Amino acid sequence: MRRKGSPAPTQAAVVALTLALVAGCGALAATPPSVQAPLTSRPTSASEPMISKKAAEAQTARALAKAEETRAAKDLRAQEAMAEWAKWMCIVTGIQAFIGLASLLGLAFTVVFAKSSADDSGRSADAASQALEHTVETSKRQLRAYVSVQQSSCEVYGGADPEVRVIFRNSGQTPARFRSAGVLVFHPVNQVVMPQVSYAAEPYREIGAGGDVTMFIQLHRQITAQDYNDYVNGQQRFMLYLDYEYFDVFDDRHARGVRATVKIQSGAHILVEC
Repeated sequence: MRRKGSPAPTQAAVVALTLALVAGCGALAATPPSVQAPLTSRPTSASEPMISKKAAEAQTARALAKAEETRAAKDLRAQEAMAEWAKWMCIVTGIQAFIGLASLLGLAFTVVFAKSSADDSGRSADAASQALEHTVETSKRQLRAYVSVQQSSCEVYGGADPEVRVIFRNSGQTPARFRSAGVLVFHPVNQVVMPQVSYAAEPYREIGAGGDVTMFIQLHRQITAQDYNDYVNGQQRFMLYLDYEYFDVFDDRHARGVRATVKIQSGAHILVEC
């Protein structure tokens, strides 16, 4: 309910609003004008997403190019490092091969030198050995005994049992141990006779330097007048088979054999040419 004597609500509001407007206009008139900031144009809501997409694509392209450049640089550095490593490996391998070759050459030279030294030593040793052997042999030849049958006729004495006297002489510088054996054979000319001569049961005798030893060999049968006539007519042959051996002071054995024709000068006296 409204009170009596009070204005209506709409009228009072209009009055209040009018007063407020008057006061506001007065304040604006009293306030000095301010400098307004310049207006800038802003993109419209339709063009702004297109520009952002192009910028992102450009930024992505630049990032990819940068990454590719970085990767290419890394690959180049890696290839250069591998090339450097391969170069040094080749150098090291070459040095090792050179060292191996030098070692082989050194070993070969060592072997050749050792072989040459060994050959020289062997030749020197052989030469020394040969010289020693030559000296020993020369000494032996100069000092050993030389036993031989004297180059003179050996007389055969006739009788019931003729025998041949053989003289052995030692013409060497040292003594010798000597033994001998012999066989006298009287046989037809056209008959081959191989008598067995053995001195295995004969004792050794000493022959001094320049000494002689006399040996007698028996025929063991008598030479008859018919034997003498057959000999003179060339139908019978009278042979001496003699073997002897001796040892010198160096204990070296020497053996000789004598085959001689016995010459009959008369029925009682025979000479053997040795």
